[in-house]
Amino acid sequence: MNNKISKFISVILTAIVLSAGIFAMPTQASALVDFDSWKNEGIKILQIANSTKDGGTLNWKNSSVNADAGDEIAFLVHYHNFTSGTIATNTKIKTTVPPGSASTQNISISLWSDNSTVFYDSVTAYISSSQTLSFVSSSVYWYPKGQPVTALPSGQSGNEIIFSGINIGNVNYGDSESGYVVFRFKISSAVAPTPTPTPTPTP
Repeated sequence: MNNKISKFISVILTAIVLSAGIFAMPTQASALVDFDSWKNEGIKILQIANSTKDGGTLNWKNSSVNADAGDEIAFLVHYHNFTSGTIATNTKIKTTVPPGSASTQNISISLWSDNSTVFYDSVTAYISSSQTLSFVSSSVYWYPKGQPVTALPSGQSGNEIIFSGINIGNVNYGDSESGYVVFRFKISSAVAPTPTPTPTPTP
């Protein structure tokens, strides 16, 4: 009788140990989301256009545009989750207004989610004179999943893009889930002071 009880207890303990081992097995790490549209489809994450010169139809450029004082330049951020079986959670887009006055202004953006690394891209505005850039308030427009302009989630105004970044929510895998965000900067109209002529000395 005692042997039967001992064997029964031994079987139970073995089952408990095996079950604990099964549940303690490490799970495979989730795949990181890939937003690299240039590598995957030949489309840059960030593109630029001169909205003043182009008028209603923007001529998007991959690297740079020429501009003058007082022009507005537009930016398009393309996002696309290329990792099958994943959802990019809390996808964010952020830009920074370049500091200082210059005739060559480099503008960069960062794109990331909770389960991705940060992806960066940049473009350049070549200005005919040294000027500063400023963000155009309420110029952020979101076009998700091939749809027309859609309000940003959670009541965001879009101005968050130059601070902590806008949050466009979750982005599922696939072409149909991709989209883009557009925003604008204004070029200042500062006029360089005319140097005062040096008087000709009287002989």
